[in-house]
Amino acid sequence: MDLFSYPLSITVLSPRLLRHRTAARAGGGFWAEKASTSVNDGPCLRRQSNASRVLASLFFSLAFIGWGGLDAAQTITAAAGSAETTAQPSENQFAFEAQIQQSLAKVRDASVGFGGGSGVVISPDGFVLTVAHVANLPGSRHRVTFPDGRRVTATILGACDDLDIAVAKIDRPGDYPHVAIERIDVPQVGQWIITLGYPVSFAHGQPAAVRVGRVLQNQQHAFISDCPIMGGDSGGPVFDIRGNLLGVSSRCQDRIHFNVHIPLTKFFTYWQQLCSGQQLALFHDGTMRPRRPPWDAGLEPRKSVRIETPFPAALEQASQYTAARSAVPDLQARKGRQRLPPGRSDAQYLREFDAAKQAALHATAKIFLAERALCSGTLLIDPTTTRPQRYVVTKASLLGTNAIDWQANQVTVLLAEHSQPIAAEMLGVDHDIDLAVFLVQGSEMADDGTTQDSEAGDRTGEVMVSQSSPSPAAGTPVICVRDDGRCLVGFVAAEPRSFAMRQPPLVAGRAMLGVSVTPVQRGVQVTHVISGTGAEQAGLREGDILQTADERPLRSADDLISLVAQRNVGSTLEVRRLRDETVETLQVTLGKYIVDSASRPGYDNWGGGPFSDRRFEIPHVLAHDTAIAPEDCGRPLVDSRGNIVGVNIARALRAVSYALPINDVWQAVSRMQQM
Repeated sequence: MDLFSYPLSITVLSPRLLRHRTAARAGGGFWAEKASTSVNDGPCLRRQSNASRVLASLFFSLAFIGWGGLDAAQTITAAAGSAETTAQPSENQFAFEAQIQQSLAKVRDASVGFGGGSGVVISPDGFVLTVAHVANLPGSRHRVTFPDGRRVTATILGACDDLDIAVAKIDRPGDYPHVAIERIDVPQVGQWIITLGYPVSFAHGQPAAVRVGRVLQNQQHAFISDCPIMGGDSGGPVFDIRGNLLGVSSRCQDRIHFNVHIPLTKFFTYWQQLCSGQQLALFHDGTMRPRRPPWDAGLEPRKSVRIETPFPAALEQASQYTAARSAVPDLQARKGRQRLPPGRSDAQYLREFDAAKQAALHATAKIFLAERALCSGTLLIDPTTTRPQRYVVTKASLLGTNAIDWQANQVTVLLAEHSQPIAAEMLGVDHDIDLAVFLVQGSEMADDGTTQDSEAGDRTGEVMVSQSSPSPAAGTPVICVRDDGRCLVGFVAAEPRSFAMRQPPLVAGRAMLGVSVTPVQRGVQVTHVISGTGAEQAGLREGDILQTADERPLRSADDLISLVAQRNVGSTLEVRRLRDETVETLQVTLGKYIVDSASRPGYDNWGGGPFSDRRFEIPHVLAHDTAIAPEDCGRPLVDSRGNIVGVNIARALRAVSYALPINDVWQAVSRMQQM
């Protein structure tokens, strides 16, 4: 059966047969999902009508067709690797990817930008779930922006800072895109989830960014996942793999795999309080009450709104669950960092990408300048010319700035399965997209795609990379293989687009003294010394006055900055210091420029670094959530079928890495060929 058409091929199984099949497969493989745990004692909250039972049978039959552990016998050809391999993605992986797309089509329109964060609409009349630290006080109004660009305003009905939950209602009557809630499940450890939101750089009014991961841990009032989130994602919805709402995103730690979400059970349990128009607090007995007594005159500085309405879910017996228990009952406080499971980097799941990993390795090249390794690149083959040409492309800013050496034909590239580097010629640099292109020399290619190099002997099995490949959809899994062979898995966050982020000053290769100064009458006075720098090692302290540097008078901070900018890392700077009316000459060794935590951009405060030096103002990129390192840039980004979908160009933010779409790369190569 064609697994990409499986939504149209439905086998009806009775609930009893489904239970037997579920029991037979429970714990029987990576794709087996644990039974959902409800806020009540039952498996989940859902309608019990005969019609819903039939629909549930159809849906779960559909799921088991996709997740049924079918043997994979078909081979996949890698886009730029060995021609055939049996280590291909399984039928399960194909069905998994198709299910993600089906779920996104159902829920993405209801994921909205909300004020400075995100939210999710859960009813046609416009009830919105978000988090308290985005919502602010009851009665405050926020702009709600739908993915199609439509804007409305909403009023906060109630918020609880202790749980970080809030409810709002769109002011204007209407029939809004929304998520229909038919069940309320407690997330289970190991369960696959989808998060949507608008992290920093993702503009409201466009489809929300997609992240896919797994639940790693349940806490008393939250659950942890490895779906990377950051500022702007707060309040964004979290769904299970079938599109059922599980909760909203709240906050994160510096660790990239530690992301905190609030379960839907909390909104359900405290729904009436959250619609009361009051600022709420969670008390020690588990009850939620107004933070201050009603006789406090300053309780409601804004005009609050109170609405009495049942929880907007299609649950026939919802009244039975008004005293629903916590997602995890009364967990003991944990001390220190807890070891979390591997999540989406689980070795068993990574085996689904064996073919893709081989394709990535075959398409990866190492670039050398005079026998010195510079960086990695991606091998591309152009079959449209009379004699197919091979190119290696990489991130230009990783090469340094000495273009004279590039033109001197000292550049060589080491291709996969070659024992010796091959000479390469610099074809050009596109500074707008930070891409450098090298033409590999001394190769001829036969009609069947076999490559022969005079320097390295025969190499068989190279396959051309398409110059007109469709961009992968949001939610598509992708991988990048690191220099040590480790495979990093991520998911496409959005279709290719531009991001309005200003590029911070470039620091790669810059020398650094390690002080902040302010002008005074007799020079410049040190106001701050950065720990671990040459300035600290030379004995400079706050309050010292620097009178000269390399015998040049210092009258301002700019005088010192311009002198340091002319020096290389490791060189020395002679400074004359005045301290307690004593003048002393010091030799200060300049170190590599580092960004002090006090001066780093605000969007880096969510952690997830280090980041690329040149990372923004690239006009058209494919965003994905793979936590690559800056040195991984230039390497190919590959989907599960082994297709090269892009070239990694920047580690941008905690939740975002950028790749140049493969079509854009080919267009740049074509422009350089014509120059």
